[in-house]
Amino acid sequence: MTTLLTADELDDMKDTQDSNLPETVYIQTLTETATATSGRSQAWNTTTTTTGRIAPLGNSGEERELASRLGSVQGYVVTLPADTVVTNQNRLQISGRQFDIKATLKRSSQTALRLVCLEVL
Repeated sequence: MTTLLTADELDDMKDTQDSNLPETVYIQTLTETATATSGRSQAWNTTTTTTGRIAPLGNSGEERELASRLGSVQGYVVTLPADTVVTNQNRLQISGRQFDIKATLKRSSQTALRLVCLEVL
């Protein structure tokens, strides 16, 4: 596939995107440990900290289609740096709020990673 952007131009776009991510985002993983009573306990533990931005789902075709699948639940788009490693098994914590990752929005020349999330209430 041919790109109209040089590697330097793409890096400049990523830098610009990264400079507009005002929130601290904690990427969490669910861990399970044995308890003293032979049971198991689960807890979300932060494995990575990065920057990000959160916004309600917008009006792009892809976002509208995802919003319709969520029904009456408010969905959010969380934007992270392009090289962030995250899966749908992770949870995000932003400003003390917890978010489950439901989908990744794909782009051809990725300057950021955009995730569709639901707040854990």
